[in-house]
Amino acid sequence: MLNASCVRLVCQSWEKLSPTPTEGVALGKQFYTNLFKLDPSLQEMFRGSMTEQNLRFIHIMDTIVNAIDKVDALVAVVERLGVRHVGYGVQEEDYIVFGNALLTTIEQGLGDDCTPEIIDAWSVTYKTLADLMKKGAEAASSVV
Repeated sequence: MLNASCVRLVCQSWEKLSPTPTEGVALGKQFYTNLFKLDPSLQEMFRGSMTEQNLRFIHIMDTIVNAIDKVDALVAVVERLGVRHVGYGVQEEDYIVFGNALLTTIEQGLGDDCTPEIIDAWSVTYKTLADLMKKGAEAASSVV
């Protein structure tokens, strides 16, 4: 689960990564570059404007990071995100690729400021959130 140190590291590093909207868009673009490099087939899921997708990515990341110290409040939001991703065709293995792309993007964005502790904090955070998304996705799939 997310402890206070983990939350602090994620919040502090996110402030460095995305302090302005322009830098946020660049971060989103870097994330999708990393994602598609890891698995080019995932590009098929993104049919709209990638600029808009970059903005959506940053918006959801901001929402999550700003509420990360209240995981209970995030549960419903993140589970609904998992439900939506079922409709996009996201599979179980895609969560691993997404997580790897996210960690790579964080490492690239922080550069020399990136530490093993920060990567560990983001890894724990991502696993917690991905598990919630998968729970939402499973619930949606069992209804169909």
